[in-house]
Amino acid sequence: METTSPEPAPEESGGWEEGMESEDISQDASSSPQNKEDQITADTKNLQKEVNTLKTDNKNLQKEVNTLKMDMKKMQADQINMQKDMKNMQEILNVLQTDLKNLHQKSAKAPNNSERSGEPPYKAKTSSSSSSFWPKATVKVFPVVTGRTFGADQVILEQVKNLGWSSTWKVEITNNLQDCDFIIVFCPIMSRVGSDVEAAMREDSVSSGGKPVILVLMHHTRDPDYSTDVRRWSETFQNVVLDVHVLFHETQPGLLCCSRNDRAIRQIQEELKKLGTPSPPPSPTLKDPWRKIPWGDKATDLQYVKDYEPENDDIKHVRILLYGPVGVGKSSFVNSVSNVLRGRMTTPALASATTSDKSFTTSYATHKIKKEGRGQSKTYYPFVFNDIMGLEKGGGVHPDDIKLALKGHVKDGYTFNPESPLVSEKNPGYNPHPSPEDKVHVLVCVLSANAAEIPDSVLKKMAEVRKLASDLGIPQMAIGTHIDAACPETEKDLKNVYKSKYIKRKVHDFSAAVGIPVNCIFPVKNYSNEIDIDDDVDSLILSALRKMLDFGDDFIDK
Repeated sequence: METTSPEPAPEESGGWEEGMESEDISQDASSSPQNKEDQITADTKNLQKEVNTLKTDNKNLQKEVNTLKMDMKKMQADQINMQKDMKNMQEILNVLQTDLKNLHQKSAKAPNNSERSGEPPYKAKTSSSSSSFWPKATVKVFPVVTGRTFGADQVILEQVKNLGWSSTWKVEITNNLQDCDFIIVFCPIMSRVGSDVEAAMREDSVSSGGKPVILVLMHHTRDPDYSTDVRRWSETFQNVVLDVHVLFHETQPGLLCCSRNDRAIRQIQEELKKLGTPSPPPSPTLKDPWRKIPWGDKATDLQYVKDYEPENDDIKHVRILLYGPVGVGKSSFVNSVSNVLRGRMTTPALASATTSDKSFTTSYATHKIKKEGRGQSKTYYPFVFNDIMGLEKGGGVHPDDIKLALKGHVKDGYTFNPESPLVSEKNPGYNPHPSPEDKVHVLVCVLSANAAEIPDSVLKKMAEVRKLASDLGIPQMAIGTHIDAACPETEKDLKNVYKSKYIKRKVHDFSAAVGIPVNCIFPVKNYSNEIDIDDDVDSLILSALRKMLDFGDDFIDK
């Protein structure tokens, strides 16, 4: 029987070798150039991320450093302010100690006074002393931003508010344009300096605000040494009181830390402090008088009046007609002239001591001033005054009656009727054939320097009278009364009349209102509460009276 030998089993070594070959192929694939490049790219990205993170951290760190610098500046400024406040408090304490010492000394001399009062002797002094050392000042600022500033405008405002100010000074930001003291215009320069500034100054709140302007020109840059325009915009725009340049960038906390910005902040503070510092009120008087008068030498003008005689021998006296609103002192002026010439208090014309909207004088009266002598031998000065009813709002003397008086058609003693002017020759008050002496030779408008504005209706009547006088060629002038009541400086010293800014303005107002030239308007003070003659009062009255006589002479000599 034939036997078959079994076939040998396959060798396992072949499978192991195939596995090794497969592993080698995989390793070769993973170490290929493409895979290495991808790995490098990934590592580069990760490294870039880390670099960016470091940059961000560095920026944040820089911001913190800048913030710390600003905080240090604020702390230094606060420390300076605290030192100033402590110095002020020490001064107050010294004053209080001195006052207390003085009061104790007084109390020792008169001990019963403090015992009876029941009050500590230093109580009143404490309040007055401390108040003199603590003047409170608040400057209100209205901000205007004309472009993108990345918050730099707020940083500037905060620094202006917080740096260099003590507890007695404050800067307040307001949204009320009318309530502010200053306008601060933040003008970022985006294109050209000139065009950007002009556009900013055309803003309605800036151009029509009527407030002083601080112009802040803001330059967007990282360079702390950036060169700016040297032009002074305060020379171009009248409302600009200060212009400064600042540097800013969005990567910085508002402003660059540089000397230029520090200097700009200080300049803004100083300008605001100027307004906050109380300044003395302007003097109510001028340094030099706007019209000269020989004070202390009334004798010259007085002698001129006493020696006066009309140039025209056919006219025995110059007639001076006084007219004006109610209560301005027409009758009182006649009495004052009489006082000056006679050297004592006189009353040729009745005058009212009360103010009223109704005229005290109701009839046409001729006032002569006694010169010398008695009885039938007495003589009068060669000029007379006619005092008429005042011009009232909706009443008073009718302008037509004044026109008739100018022509001499009104008889002495005629009683005025505001409702019915003197127009008929049958009226006993009408003078149909006036002589040259009956006619008015000088027309004098009397106004009060202490009165409110003249009503339009009264001004209209005065204009009618002036026009007729001009047509007749009658010279015109004006006197302003009550100058002592109108101006405290004149009341204090009558010699201040031609230094007083108020009286000067009133004279110009009179001229504009009634059309009489300024050099024909004379401020006077009537005698009112005096009981004796005053040389300064006389000087003003004689100055006006002499011009009346000169004007009258010029008219009657034609």
